[in-house]
Amino acid sequence: MPSMNSEITSQTQPDENTGQAVREWLTRFEPQVPLILIPVFEAYDDTLDCLKSLFEHTPAEVPILLIDDGSTDPRISQYFEPLSFKDRFAYLRKTTNKGFVDSVNLGFGLAAGDVVIINSDVVVPPRWLERLRAAAYSGSTVATATPLTNHGGIISVPYRNQPTGELPDGFSLETIDQKIEESSLKLYPPLPAAVGHCTYFKRMALDLLDGFDPVFAPGYGEEVDFSQRAILLGLTNVLADDLFVYHKGSRSFNNQAARQRLRDEHDAIIEKRYPWYLASVGEAMGDTDAPLGLALDRARAAILGYKIAIDVTCLDATHNGTQQATLELVRALAQAKAQRQDDRTSLTLITRDNAAGACPPDIARLVNEVITVTELKKRPQPAFDLFHRPFQVYALEDLELLQQTSARFVITQLDSLAYTVPAYAPDPDWWDKVRRFTRLAFGTADGLIFISEEARREAARQGLEVTPDRSCVTYVGVEPRPEPLPAQPSAEMERLTGKPFLLMLGANFRHKNRLFGLRLFTKLLESYNWEGNLVLAGPDKAKGGSAAAETEELKQNPRLADRVIDLGPVSENEKQWLLENAALLIYPSIVEGFGMVPFEAAWVNTPALTGRISALGEVLGEGVIYLESFEPGEAADVTWQLLTDPKLARQQIAAIRAQAKKFSWEKVGEKTWEFYRQILGKAPHLSKTINRQLAQYTHLENEHHKLQVWSAELNQQLVAQGQKRLAPRLKKWLTRK
Repeated sequence: MPSMNSEITSQTQPDENTGQAVREWLTRFEPQVPLILIPVFEAYDDTLDCLKSLFEHTPAEVPILLIDDGSTDPRISQYFEPLSFKDRFAYLRKTTNKGFVDSVNLGFGLAAGDVVIINSDVVVPPRWLERLRAAAYSGSTVATATPLTNHGGIISVPYRNQPTGELPDGFSLETIDQKIEESSLKLYPPLPAAVGHCTYFKRMALDLLDGFDPVFAPGYGEEVDFSQRAILLGLTNVLADDLFVYHKGSRSFNNQAARQRLRDEHDAIIEKRYPWYLASVGEAMGDTDAPLGLALDRARAAILGYKIAIDVTCLDATHNGTQQATLELVRALAQAKAQRQDDRTSLTLITRDNAAGACPPDIARLVNEVITVTELKKRPQPAFDLFHRPFQVYALEDLELLQQTSARFVITQLDSLAYTVPAYAPDPDWWDKVRRFTRLAFGTADGLIFISEEARREAARQGLEVTPDRSCVTYVGVEPRPEPLPAQPSAEMERLTGKPFLLMLGANFRHKNRLFGLRLFTKLLESYNWEGNLVLAGPDKAKGGSAAAETEELKQNPRLADRVIDLGPVSENEKQWLLENAALLIYPSIVEGFGMVPFEAAWVNTPALTGRISALGEVLGEGVIYLESFEPGEAADVTWQLLTDPKLARQQIAAIRAQAKKFSWEKVGEKTWEFYRQILGKAPHLSKTINRQLAQYTHLENEHHKLQVWSAELNQQLVAQGQKRLAPRLKKWLTRK
């Protein structure tokens, strides 16, 4: 920064006696200790604040030199001159006002070692020098190190690229600095140039570059020129991203018109000498992938907190397993945030546009805000630091929403069934799209959450991109509800009273294995002449359902006709009644991302019997009895033991309950926050290259849709004219991807 508005003449030299006195004074200090240099012109009050912080927070063995550039305010010399050469402070007054560049070069010449230049309107926090020096010596080719500040161009925080002369409301310098240091990753990212409010210059660089070029006197552009000359030698200028100093900003040059004229002149010199410089600054200002962007993001969040969004667009009037898990996750995250007394981080829920009231009021009260997708899209982007979708991605627009509205996004993959089972898709094209979107989501997501290790392993087996640094397993909570759900049987369920029944819960997807349940029940009747019924409860799935196979099985076994009761979909209250009154829950599902139903049964003292398969064996542990075989006869034997041996049934319930202690929503909330912090501690995974690829992919997908519409319209025209439709081969070529 400049320190005057007079014209430039020759370089000023200090009085010979004064200069010699400074050199002799500096011999009192160890040569490896840097010199703290404060160039001053006027600004008496600011200088007092600066020196007060330096005396308070700088080790006593470090010399502090104030060079007065011929100030007209008599208070400066009257106050500081009597203190000169006493202990660690020295005051040197120039008889002629020559400007900032001249004062700094004078200090460079007097010092034998490293030099730290500090503007007189800067205030430093505790332990500032050790951290700044650590950044300067983080690499042998580092020339300069500059700390974060509120008023520092591209290294301004908390508002990136927006310098301000004030600290955020409610924050002191010490508080901001402490928060930044605690959150910093100490990346020491490279800068296009040192920023002149506070800069550590290593002697190695000063010897190579001979200080500031006098052509930039009285000031502006000198540190840029020095930095570019350093870069041309292969040296680096770095940011001390674990240190924040307060910079009051632009107080030493009162003539605004003269200052702007000077800046324009010196900017022209910089542009001519270093035509790449402005482009490098522009890239640094907007780059979120590079270490600088990550360091600034961490510093901003340390002060203002992170903005987290949770996708709850799955919510509607019903409450299936995914919806219930989503609501419980939100509750767990809010409670974990409250326990940590984290008032800075905000939680926002994103709902569907047409799902008013889908988010329960008790959940909405736990978060900072609830907004719709349309409201989100209207906000400046990216609106959030992290966006979490706690369920799979099925459409391109879902992925686009995550990618475009947040700096980072996380997806929870509950299971891989939609990816692996074509029969569950409405048509082959839909299945193909889901697979492509899933691969794209796995490749571009910053983080992937799984609800079991088996779910993570299965995704990797399918060739999806799963890496340890971008994935974690949180499981889900299985503790009972704080307030028990009232059990309310339907009229059809009333006839079950007084007679034992086996219960199979869940939709009739093939992987739920209801056909095996029918065969197990048949063997139970044949081998043990059991008098109970089998109750099936769950919706019928037109795609991928087992209804036809079940109907055929019932036809082949007429005795099952009045012993198997298919209730279809049931409410949560009806489900509760079934669980409470069943003699045994049969849960032979082949694929489960986790498997909550056996735990729900155990909490109401109903034993459950599952296979040791997919995630069920992982979450239920080794203490339970399993269906070790899907041979109906062997399964019927195990079932009979649990039905007829109360002690064994109690042991099964106790074993499942004991395992349930491992899976609480409180643990899920803490684990999820921990993963958020891990993801936020890294640069966004979605690089600019992938961004462009995603945009191109979206364009191609839109073009594909246009071709489909065009071919359909052309077909209609041909038919209307009495001509044949497009040949199938031509149509396939037109609409190929």
